[in-house]
Amino acid sequence: MKKKILFIILFLMSLLYTGCSFKEKKEITEKIFEKDEFKITLTSEFEEDDPGNYTYFFSSDNIMVGVLKLDFNEFESYGTSYEDFSLEEFINELKETNKVEKYNNLYYYPIDRTIKYLDLFDIHVITANNNSLYEIDVETKYINKDRLEETLIKYAKSIEVKDKVFDKKVFKDNGLEITLTDEFEEKTLDLDGVSIKSFDSPRASVVINKDPLTYLKQYNITSKSTVKEYANYITKLNEKRDGKKDIKVNEKDDLYYYTYDYYDKDDKTSYFYMNAFFKGKDGFYVINLFGKSNQREVLEKEFLEYIKSVKILNN
Repeated sequence: MKKKILFIILFLMSLLYTGCSFKEKKEITEKIFEKDEFKITLTSEFEEDDPGNYTYFFSSDNIMVGVLKLDFNEFESYGTSYEDFSLEEFINELKETNKVEKYNNLYYYPIDRTIKYLDLFDIHVITANNNSLYEIDVETKYINKDRLEETLIKYAKSIEVKDKVFDKKVFKDNGLEITLTDEFEEKTLDLDGVSIKSFDSPRASVVINKDPLTYLKQYNITSKSTVKEYANYITKLNEKRDGKKDIKVNEKDDLYYYTYDYYDKDDKTSYFYMNAFFKGKDGFYVINLFGKSNQREVLEKEFLEYIKSVKILNN
């Protein structure tokens, strides 16, 4: 699947030169270009142009900058999904045939190529934020390589991509309300004939489970039981299921939750989980939040904000 993603990216790159041209020279002063979450520092020689097959396009007399932005939810239109994509693994594949350098959260490498009989030299940049993959070409004619290579690298290193700020969005299920963001969509999962509601984004999923008191009574969980007691009960179940012995329930700001990483042998991927616990009038809730482990640092902060927003309805 990773090979397929690499092919898709390279295929898209091959389409990006249609309509690209170089502009006349202008007075040189530093100039910052910002488009949505993308930012690059160039000079006043540059103008923003018709992007053609790029998302954004800037050009000067001798240099052009083309930015391709591919939102994670667009991956499916190319026959794959964000779940199958890992920027780290993608970069490691590129390193097999390219001299890839890293600067902050940018990866870049030089490319010599010919497009429509035009010899070009390109500093190709790859980066990503919480919503999109970015492929950026900082390019000139090959005859300018020796003279402009350091300038291209300077422009490439000036690139900044901020995380996208999503609007808040409220979801309800089983008498519980949680505030996520508008990157999430409500879906229904069919697990062994049982329909389960799930709230999914390209990066994470949230599932709300409710255990009625009538069911929990057999496990000595009653209306007098505390959230902590219910959390300990669920913890023991997960320890038995996953073979983990080091799960610890955290208590913070009246929240009860635990986190762990789980390696799925079927898809050979490690997932980060946060399970949070709440008490309702006629039962207890466990909210499962999960995403890829390689994004744990970001997801953990977001998940904590999500569980802080929880409200029990009709309680």
